[in-house]
Amino acid sequence: PEQRAIDADTSQTLWKLVDELPPRQRTLLRALFTDNPRSYTQIAHIAGIPPGAIGPTRARTLRQLRGRLEQHGLEPGTWRPLTGHRCSG
Repeated sequence: PEQRAIDADTSQTLWKLVDELPPRQRTLLRALFTDNPRSYTQIAHIAGIPPGAIGPTRARTLRQLRGRLEQHGLEPGTWRPLTGHRCSG
C-alpha cells in the first residue's frame, strides 16, 4: 500500500514535469508513450517533426526530463516507465 502511494506520487510528479516541457517535446512524449501505439509517421505528424528526428528528439527530451526528476529528488531507478499512462492527445 505504501509503495503504491509512492508510485502514484512519482507518476504524478513525472507527468507534471512532462506537462512543463516545451510543446513539441511534450507532444512527442505523449504520442510515444500512450496506450494506443502509433507509427513513427503518425507521431512525426502529431509532433510536427520529421520521422528521422523522433529518436534524437526523444533522447534529448528524456535526458532533460531525467534532470528535472533528479532536481525533484527522484533518483534514477526509482521511476516507473511512462507506458500505461492514458494520454488525451
